[in-house]
Amino acid sequence: MDLHAIIELVQNIDWMILHWIQNNLRMDILDQVFPIITKLGDHGLIWIVLALILLIPRRTRRTAILMLIGMAAAYLVGTTLVKNYVARPRPCWLDDSIVLLISEPKDYSFPSGHTIAGVTSCFLINRTNKIIGFFAVILMLLIAFSRMYLYVHFPSDVLAGFIIGLVFGAVTWLIGGRWAARGRLPKEPDFWENVI
Repeated sequence: MDLHAIIELVQNIDWMILHWIQNNLRMDILDQVFPIITKLGDHGLIWIVLALILLIPRRTRRTAILMLIGMAAAYLVGTTLVKNYVARPRPCWLDDSIVLLISEPKDYSFPSGHTIAGVTSCFLINRTNKIIGFFAVILMLLIAFSRMYLYVHFPSDVLAGFIIGLVFGAVTWLIGGRWAARGRLPKEPDFWENVI
């Protein structure tokens, strides 16, 4: 199977999943809720706010700094470089039969920036605080799903965002551990001992 055939297969699966969501899961209450949930993820807003809150207590300051660094790097690579290089049209650009519940996005579809920011942040939060991390993961999954429900991303956009977010979360965590060992980040008790 050549690359063109693989891309066509992925595209067909994407449309099948999107249409299944539209035909089977759309309901009035979700039409009200998902635009609000997706708005939380716009430009990584909820994750930036959470990182700023985590900057306040000393014990979570390093996590907050790493979240901001990881999201900035992931945004630069995933949302700016990859998105513009791939230049994949959004489903709502290709099929206008679905009434959008949010403003039509102007940037390209692949990968999902909402998912990249959420997964990067959740990876870092879960390394240090499982309770906050648990709720962060639930919110991240809702935001990621909302992008498909609202017909602005293909499932493969969200999957790619998830993979990119994991990579940036892991790399940021490892680099942060090295920086902490050299005293370049604020000290947090027992925080980095298992990484170095």
